[in-house]
Amino acid sequence: MNTIVLVDGNTDNVNELQHNGQKLLQKHSHNFIEINTEEDDYSEQDLYEIFVNSGIEFTGKFYVGLCYGVLLEPEKIRNMSYERYLFLKFSIYKRIKEIFCLSKTGFVVKKEDSCCSLIAVIPEEDRETFIEKYVLKSKQVIKNDFGVELQVGVGEMIRNTSQLLMTYESAKYAYDLYFFEEKDIMDYGKLDKVENLSFDVYEELLEEVYNSIVGKDKRVYDKIENVLNAIEYIHYGNKNAAINRCIMFIGELGKKLKDLNPKAANWRIKQEEKQEELRYQTTYRAVKAIVIEFYQYLIPVIYHLVDQGSVYEIVQIKEYIQRNYMRDISLKELADLTYVSRSYFSTAFKNATGKNFKTYLTEIRMEEALKLVLRTNMKTYEIAEAVGYHNVRFFVDAFKNAYKMSPLEYRKLHSNEAAKKNKLYQ
Repeated sequence: MNTIVLVDGNTDNVNELQHNGQKLLQKHSHNFIEINTEEDDYSEQDLYEIFVNSGIEFTGKFYVGLCYGVLLEPEKIRNMSYERYLFLKFSIYKRIKEIFCLSKTGFVVKKEDSCCSLIAVIPEEDRETFIEKYVLKSKQVIKNDFGVELQVGVGEMIRNTSQLLMTYESAKYAYDLYFFEEKDIMDYGKLDKVENLSFDVYEELLEEVYNSIVGKDKRVYDKIENVLNAIEYIHYGNKNAAINRCIMFIGELGKKLKDLNPKAANWRIKQEEKQEELRYQTTYRAVKAIVIEFYQYLIPVIYHLVDQGSVYEIVQIKEYIQRNYMRDISLKELADLTYVSRSYFSTAFKNATGKNFKTYLTEIRMEEALKLVLRTNMKTYEIAEAVGYHNVRFFVDAFKNAYKMSPLEYRKLHSNEAAKKNKLYQ
């Protein structure tokens, strides 16, 4: 399309509008509809007064809230100047107002930057064909005049003027559902009721994603999609809340993942770029695609960075345990030495040694305890302290579990065997 139609019938070349958008906005400001960007604060009385002042005959009529918005792909919007985009929307909203107000079939309630809300007044005979005769017709007029598709939220049809606020608000709600449903006409009366999930479910699924990444679970991308689906259910009907929750999800998971390796700081730039990109999406499907694509890039990077140093670090950790087994060394202490989280270190250590940290440490202590039992006359409590046990009972239980008898029994048995061997050689 080479021209944009102004609300008074004038036209301007698109290129001129694109290069001189601000001047054109000032030049034609008297032709634009007024945009109300304040919060919705209408009462039933406010709407009724607007209705009465419209001069529309309302005897035997039905009322339906309608919310119109311009339906453009993000790529097309990015290719426009901001002034050109505003100019296009304002002209379209003015034309919608003319369609209903001049024909006395509706009155405008609110005109905002994002949408234009009105209430249509429907004769009894048009009740069943309302969508075709009013909504589809108005969409076609705008497409013919501007070459642009509209998305429309259709409110609940009412008969009583005391319910004007309800049909107005239900239309706005239906309009906002395009982000989730991607249908250009959303009829509130035909919506499937969605039961919102508890926020606790999101927290549980977030933890599952982290554990899947740490454990190199092949189902990790399915678990990420589970989180995104949960966000959709939790915030269904609220575009901004859903986008903000996805941004928070990337941030919260990123905070956990950066503990896996000090090089994780290098991910932050790309992470912030993706978080910013989410803010400009017009559908939740696009939001999900961006998040999943980001983790398809990031997770292999995480594994590569961690695996690069894992073999060398595990060797060092085993040497560290061998030197410090007599101390109260903990999983956290070892994780801190390698700059990773406790959960990740635990998984990496088990993958490398075939044993968890506690089992590995106990085996080292039992090997050293056995040497002391056989080579010294140290008492049981002294051996326990020497290998890192402050509780003798725990030490004896661990020794029995490893060698099937107590330290004293083991010493006595092997002392007798040694004595027998000495007699043979005398």
